Amino acid sequence: MNKRLLAIILGLGTALATPHTAASDLIFDANLGGVAGSGLGSVSTVLTMQSPGSGSLESGSVSRSGGADVKSDTGVLASGGTTNVGNVKSGASQTLTQTFGGNGITKASQVAIVFNADEPSGNSVTLTGLQLSVFNGNTDIFDAHLAASVTFPTTFTGIGNQGFVFRLNTAEAATLQGLLTPLSSTDLAALRIGLSASASDATGGPETFNLATITAVPEPGTLLFVGTALVGLGVCGRKRLLNALAA
Repeated sequence: MNKRLLAIILGLGTALATPHTAASDLIFDANLGGVAGSGLGSVSTVLTMQSPGSGSLESGSVSRSGGADVKSDTGVLASGGTTNVGNVKSGASQTLTQTFGGNGITKASQVAIVFNADEPSGNSVTLTGLQLSVFNGNTDIFDAHLAASVTFPTTFTGIGNQGFVFRLNTAEAATLQGLLTPLSSTDLAALRIGLSASASDATGGPETFNLATITAVPEPGTLLFVGTALVGLGVCGRKRLLNALAA
């Protein structure tokens, strides 16, 4: 095989297996922003938290242990560590792990978290941390995190109405998919998603996070590399054809 053709094919395989633009495990996807909901109890809410008293900081989490949900006022920080400013809401439809099966999720690329900030008049809020965890029974088998805080200058109004979408980057989706593939359909459907989060400049609330199912969108860097490789394959093929005709 032509060495240049072989190099391009190998490069194409690497592009499909390796992320090129992702900066964190969980990434905000502006192209998927504004996903509609219809209020608490109608969307698949995982976590609801609100700043206590007159404060502007909030945090919370929900995980699995002993066959039940464990709710906490402690939430992760993207900068590292945790914060415990509270307060997580514990109503039946406010904070609970959600199953893959209950949300029609069969592939890692479908997993997304919608952040709905309920701020007065759609004011700004900063998400200072977010961790998605997948539980098989009581065991945390997969985690994905924000690499840095994300500030939203304006927000959607209404609780559980619309929000900003976070999804796994290509590498993390592939890692999670490797864990999902060996599972039976029953075991896959029983997997649960929990969350840990924190926010600042949160003067209203409550802030909610719900699980959504999306169609995966390839990252721009991967698309560019794949496109370039395909063009290269076409050029090499044309040159080989011309050389054969000339011989």
